[in-house]
Amino acid sequence: MSTVILAVGIEEEDGDFIEVGENNFGTLDPNYKKHPDLWLKTREYIRRPRENYNDEPFIDFIFKWEDDTVPEIFFYDFSGDQLPTQGDLAYVGPKPLPIISLNKNPNKKFDRTALSEFQQTIFDEIKFTLDHVDSEDDFSTKPVPMQVFIGMRSDNEGVISSKLNIIKRESVSMTIYANSMNSDVLSFSLEFNDVDEMHGLIAFDLNSTTNFRQDSNGKTRGFKPGQIIRLTIIDESNAKNKYISTNNGIEVKILRVFTKYMQVEFIDRIFSNEFSQIDDYPKFGQTTYLTVKIEVVDKVIASFNIFSQTEIEDIRYKIELGNTGHLIDPYDTFIFKTYDISEQGIDWNFLNKKRKEMLLVRDQIFPYIGSYKSIINSINFFGYNDLELYEYYRNIDVKSKDFYKLFKVEIPDIFDNSVPGWKENDFIKHTLPNPSFEETNLFNLTYRITDKEGTNVLLYSLAEVIMKLRGLKIWLERKVIPITHRILDITGRADFVGVDTIQHRNYDTRIVNIKQNFKPIS
Repeated sequence: MSTVILAVGIEEEDGDFIEVGENNFGTLDPNYKKHPDLWLKTREYIRRPRENYNDEPFIDFIFKWEDDTVPEIFFYDFSGDQLPTQGDLAYVGPKPLPIISLNKNPNKKFDRTALSEFQQTIFDEIKFTLDHVDSEDDFSTKPVPMQVFIGMRSDNEGVISSKLNIIKRESVSMTIYANSMNSDVLSFSLEFNDVDEMHGLIAFDLNSTTNFRQDSNGKTRGFKPGQIIRLTIIDESNAKNKYISTNNGIEVKILRVFTKYMQVEFIDRIFSNEFSQIDDYPKFGQTTYLTVKIEVVDKVIASFNIFSQTEIEDIRYKIELGNTGHLIDPYDTFIFKTYDISEQGIDWNFLNKKRKEMLLVRDQIFPYIGSYKSIINSINFFGYNDLELYEYYRNIDVKSKDFYKLFKVEIPDIFDNSVPGWKENDFIKHTLPNPSFEETNLFNLTYRITDKEGTNVLLYSLAEVIMKLRGLKIWLERKVIPITHRILDITGRADFVGVDTIQHRNYDTRIVNIKQNFKPIS
């Protein structure tokens, strides 16, 4: 037998050492880089919530209003994910919906299942189904939000509010049908632990083949500690003189779940000792069997108070401008440069502001109808200081090859607010009209596609040209430009920098000499 003696002493060695701090985490990595600010260590990471495993029920997160007393505030969704995926009326078109409209009612016609514009887009609730933790279909760690869109429409001015709840719905339930052919009898009783704390006990008969863990197919039922369950107990044995259970409708919290019984904690009221088999009821010698449904109650995990304020038409501005004939009508709102033409309604905040502005600038517009000043101030009022105005002249020189053709001349800087004190003499009024060119009372509005260097500066889409600029043209002709004048057209202008030449090259030249002799006929 040999003996081994180990030295147990530790000698301290002097030296300069650097304390390992939070910012030195991972310094042994050859690619380590010092972090200048925050070093965050976390066990979890941000991603879309997941819950349960593949053999357990799915969990839904429901966004829902607490009540339906405020229909002015609503959910809308254009993704198509809230539409039914099964059945004859299931939507089969592309997602997200390419053509959308606000519809409260689902589609009820078979020939429209592929047409997005007829699908429901306003919902009472928005549902998100969570993936399982061990999902084999979606294992991405990319954060994906549960996003909802809230709309509001009210015909009355003022503030309204509604309470939004996020509900966790587990869709876990089981129904026990007791009868004379089985032993699926449930008992409801009270128990006390070692410290005299009372809790409830829901238990199957020992001879029953049903349990709280798995169904007859071996699938997990999903009951877990912490869930709130509701008991629904009804008499389906008797058509008349039905038995009324005192435990019907009671809600309790699950403490523990076992195969044949579960322990529960009382919330608002306690159990009465009872069985789902009632002997000698309704008459002596007869037996009544109760059907018991146990379901997990929806759980509110978050609540939000949503406030919305509506501003309607300010009648003061409408009356004042209407009395003087200078009213900006609601459909004129779409003419303003900064207004979104995709907006399907009238933004009264915007229109009220512009009507108030019209009260301040109308004296700079309408007293000068028929002059350049009126046109300048009108177009500046609508926000279009990037346009160009041209005036057409007609060639009346009969000797010219362009006789009676239109010739347009730019009125420079007319809408540029940065150019102070524009006057007609800055234009070419001292040269036109003349004996060769006459006035036509026609004008042209031009918007820039490129600047003079050829750089793309297009500020208007085709839809905006049709709606905004054409609407501006109609408004000017209706309100400002005299009936003897009009805006002939709207033009987009593009300039290109470069020299274009045309070259002609001769690759083959033939010279043909023809001689012909003839004599007169006598």
